[in-house]
This record gives sequence, C-alpha cells and structure tokens, in this order.
Amino acid sequence: MIDLNRLPLEGEGGLIEMLRTLVDPRQRRGVRHPLVTVVAISVCAALAGARSFKASAEWAKDLSRDTLRRLGSQRWRPPSEPTIRRVLQKLDADRLDLEIGRWLIPHCRAAGQGLSVDGKTLRGAHHAGKTAPHLLSAILHQEGVVVAQRAGG
Repeated sequence: MIDLNRLPLEGEGGLIEMLRTLVDPRQRRGVRHPLVTVVAISVCAALAGARSFKASAEWAKDLSRDTLRRLGSQRWRPPSEPTIRRVLQKLDADRLDLEIGRWLIPHCRAAGQGLSVDGKTLRGAHHAGKTAPHLLSAILHQEGVVVAQRAGG
C-alpha cells in the first residue's frame, strides 16, 4: 500500500501543482470548492482505499482543517458526495488518468514488482449502434495501484 504521508502534495512535483493544470469544467457561478481540492481529496481517498464517491466523501470528513488547507481548500468543511461525483464525472477522465499516473509512478516502489495488464469491457455503457467500450489497465501488484489505463477498440 502507498503511504500517503510520503507523497508530495505541495510544491514542485506535488499533487496540487499537477492538478492546477487541469481545466475546471464547471461554470464559475456557485462553485464553493476549487477543482484542485475536490480532485486532490478524491485521489488521496482512492489511494487510502475508497472505492466510491460516497467512500471518498466519508474519508474527507475525517480530515483536519490543516489537511484540508494543504489540499487547496478555502473552507472548513470538505466537499460533499454529490459535489465530488459531479466534478469527477465532468472531468476529462483520460487526461486526469494520465496526469495522476505521471505524478504517482515516481513515488511507487515499482522496481522488482509484478505489473498486471488487465482488460475489461464496460457492459451497459454502450451507446446506440456502438459496442461497449473496452479498458486496458496496468496495475502494480504490491501497491495495488493502476498506473496506466487506455481505452481499447
């Protein structure tokens, strides 16, 4: 498992700096939590074992004010589950996946580890007249981290 306390959040090469390169797909009106905060919380929650939007929001509720600040928050409370879900669903998933992989790989102890390559067909996700999408993922065994993912044909 990855030790979240050893991952760089702030400064050069940190998660926050990387997330600032993403384009916020939301309209400015009514935005309470910066994109950086919502995504940083989601990434850290996933690395800590959260596997759903609800689990990510529950994980975030336990964060201290100082940790929220380090994750770019300007508020005392973390974003809610609906906010996390809406923001992540609007993002360019391929770009986010690529950037997180680039940020995370240098911090994983990958030398000598097994790398699994796994393919999945996303049933029920097809559109009229098109086949269901396929995903190909590369996963580090020991860390349990997806380091790359691509849509296949």
